[in-house]
Amino acid sequence: MMELSELFKYFHQSNKDYIEAIAARQDLPERARVLMSHILNAQAIWIDRIMEEEKPRFEVWEMHADHLLLAIQNSLIEATSYVMQEFELGQEVTYVNSKGKKFKNSVRDILFHIINHGTHHRAQIAVLFSRSGLKAPVNDYIFRARTEI
Repeated sequence: MMELSELFKYFHQSNKDYIEAIAARQDLPERARVLMSHILNAQAIWIDRIMEEEKPRFEVWEMHADHLLLAIQNSLIEATSYVMQEFELGQEVTYVNSKGKKFKNSVRDILFHIINHGTHHRAQIAVLFSRSGLKAPVNDYIFRARTEI
């Protein structure tokens, strides 16, 4: 069975590629930057929930300057690694969502959601690249996992 750590390696490398591609293009729709910030913000919010932080470090739709995105990404790599080492995947996390409703999920479900959520929004960014006549970075897991023979 695939380990979450393998999926996060894909997730973080894909984010890095998209961050670099976005920073290199000033002719992209602003929505691409909004979505990239959102991917990182959501990851931070979920990690903060797991670690029972009193207040999340970012708002859901908070915008970050292009030159800050890689530093934020790197801090999230460290935080996510910490969570995967220090928390049991089956441990339940109780949290209040952005609408004030109380829920609980396992650490495993939250971590998988972070990966899935990022893939979804990177696909939206890829569409924005395409509509601008540009080639988006690879977003498919299999392209990173395959070995040529």
